[in-house]
Amino acid sequence: MWNISIINGIESFFNFTVNSTNKAEQPTTANKFDKLSIAMEKWSDPSDKGEIEQHLQTLFRHQSIDNTESVYAKLSAFIRLASLAGEPHRNDFKIQMVPYSDISSEHCHFGFSKIDILVNGILDKVSIWFGDPMNELFYAMKVPLTNSSEYLAGESSMSIKEINAFMQNDLALVIDDNGPYGFSLHGVDDKNQNRLDIASFSLEVREKLAENKQFLQSFIMAKMKCFDYFSATASSLSLIFSELAGHNSLETAKDLKQEFDKIRENTEQTLFNLFNQNNIDTENIIEHCNTLMKKI
Repeated sequence: MWNISIINGIESFFNFTVNSTNKAEQPTTANKFDKLSIAMEKWSDPSDKGEIEQHLQTLFRHQSIDNTESVYAKLSAFIRLASLAGEPHRNDFKIQMVPYSDISSEHCHFGFSKIDILVNGILDKVSIWFGDPMNELFYAMKVPLTNSSEYLAGESSMSIKEINAFMQNDLALVIDDNGPYGFSLHGVDDKNQNRLDIASFSLEVREKLAENKQFLQSFIMAKMKCFDYFSATASSLSLIFSELAGHNSLETAKDLKQEFDKIRENTEQTLFNLFNQNNIDTENIIEHCNTLMKKI
């Protein structure tokens, strides 16, 4: 699906900056919300002023491409503003999911999905672009390392120190022609062999994973972080889905869930493809991935 050279792919992964706030464009974006700010002062209780300002700040924080966490924050802020606006204004707050397949090709570089928000007669359409797998990976690698995924055979509550020690002492991939997959993965429960997709790697990459423990550790840690990142996002988004479904927007809720599930799948596939490269430079990928995981 993705044809990314190992050097360009990993370096863009490591140096990803497109999601930074564009200060030059932020005032323009903020001005779009002036009418909404004035309207909210009329519609809401004066005691809610501080909360309203906070939600407006979240909404007009401009990013070229959002990630699933920031999309959640913006949608949550928008839905909360609708609630604070009260009846009958609540129904003027509109959220529309625009799947990637419906976006014209000249806009594809902005992201793989788009959400439009607007308030009838008050706020013109504002688009939130998201879904770039590299962007998602960048933020996934920042989450703390845990074994909540239970990929490792140890306890799910292991500390980072315990996880690192387990990986050093218990984790190993051994080429085994007599095994069901042609290898055995020590330190990982049998039920997780398929979840980690090791069997889908080329024989060359599996051999490198067997020869180089740090290379294997980098992949397993990246998988663990992706699991935690998207699990946390799914938990947060479930609140939005429930809120939308409760306001006669069940179809929008279903569309959003479907789109976020697709983003998770695309991101995990991209991670797999970054490691599953012929003639892969293992030292390069170890250095870049490990540095990114520790980079603040």
